[in-house]
Amino acid sequence: MSYHHHHHHRDEEEYYRPDRAAYGSGYGGDTQPIYQEEQRLERVNELREEERREKRNEHMAGFGAVASGLFAAYEAHEVKVDPEHAGRHRIEEELAAAAAVGAGGYGLYEHHQIKKHHKAEEEYSYEDQQFSGHKKHSWFD
Repeated sequence: MSYHHHHHHRDEEEYYRPDRAAYGSGYGGDTQPIYQEEQRLERVNELREEERREKRNEHMAGFGAVASGLFAAYEAHEVKVDPEHAGRHRIEEELAAAAAVGAGGYGLYEHHQIKKHHKAEEEYSYEDQQFSGHKKHSWFD
C-alpha cells in the first residue's frame, strides 16, 4: 500500500506571519518583519500609555468640575447669607460655575480621546489576530 501525499502549493505571502519570522521559519533571515513587529508593539504601548494618561486627566477633570460646582453652590448660598458682600459672592459664583463647565468640557474631550486611542489599539490588535490565526469569537476569548 502506498501513501499518497497531496500538497497544496499556495503563495508564500499568504502564510507569511511576522510573529514566526523571528524564529527562522524559512524566510531567508530577513530582519524587516522583526523590525516591523517591534514598531507595531511600540505603537501599541504608546497608545496604551496615552490612554492611561487621558483616563487620569478625565478623572481629574471630573473632580475639578465637581469641586467648582460645589464652590459655585457655596457662593450662591453666601449671596443669601452675606447680603453686604453679595456682589462679590455673585462674581465668585459665576467664575466657579464657568470653571465647572470648562472642567466638564475638558473631561469630555479626554473621554473622546480615550475612545479614539482605544479604537486605534483595537485595529493594531486586529492585525495581530490576522497573523496569529486566532479569531475572537466571544468576550471570553
